Amino acid sequence: MRRRQKFFLASLVLTLSFLAIQLVPLQWRPLALSIFALLSYLLAAWSLFENLEGIEWVTVVPLPALYGLSVTSFYFLLPSSWVARIVILGLFGLGMYALFLAGNIFSIAKNRSIQLLKAAQAALFFFCLIAALLAYNTLFSLGLYFFFNGLGVLFISSLLSFSFYWSISLEKHLSPEVRALTLRTGTTLGLLAMIISFYPGQLWPVSLLLMSAMYVLLGMGQSALEEKLFTNTVREYAAVFFGVCLVFFLILPWK
Repeated sequence: MRRRQKFFLASLVLTLSFLAIQLVPLQWRPLALSIFALLSYLLAAWSLFENLEGIEWVTVVPLPALYGLSVTSFYFLLPSSWVARIVILGLFGLGMYALFLAGNIFSIAKNRSIQLLKAAQAALFFFCLIAALLAYNTLFSLGLYFFFNGLGVLFISSLLSFSFYWSISLEKHLSPEVRALTLRTGTTLGLLAMIISFYPGQLWPVSLLLMSAMYVLLGMGQSALEEKLFTNTVREYAAVFFGVCLVFFLILPWK
């Protein structure tokens, strides 16, 4: 079976599984989500097995599972509109297929140069932000204490940023730079999540603020790994985050 056929089949199975989870009773959904994450990992490993080596089992293979878990968890929060659910279902399937293609490019690009590498990195950057946004939204909808919000955001951000930073360097062994950037990104976002927990913000503004912070950190981290982190680059990212923060505080229900 050709790789693209594997990717299509794996995406189809995961999309149908994604739909089936919605029929699971509420008390069994945590178990269903765990099984779905495991299935996503196994199907990704099966689809990409030919080119997988060493560290790629923890950088490339988990990506579909992380994306699928974030979208599936958020899916439960959607209103009972079939139009919204069908749209999310279609986007989920396309996203899975795109992640399989990106993972395949990363596995090939570690041994030789490939023109589609930049496109795969851009796609991964996009899906990391989407997965983070939905995961943050789901986490804050649980109404947890600020400390658990911080831990949850730290965990989510570290997993996503780890895969993204590795995709920039494509090293066979985990470098100190990737480890340091992953730790800084996860810790910074975790601390920001704890601070935001004390403000009366609604779910979407809070999630978008955290996603914007992740966008800035990932962008600057990528520039640092590519040795292109100049003063103007930092100013541009700082301006973006400052603007998002300003809007966030202006729309807070202070009364």
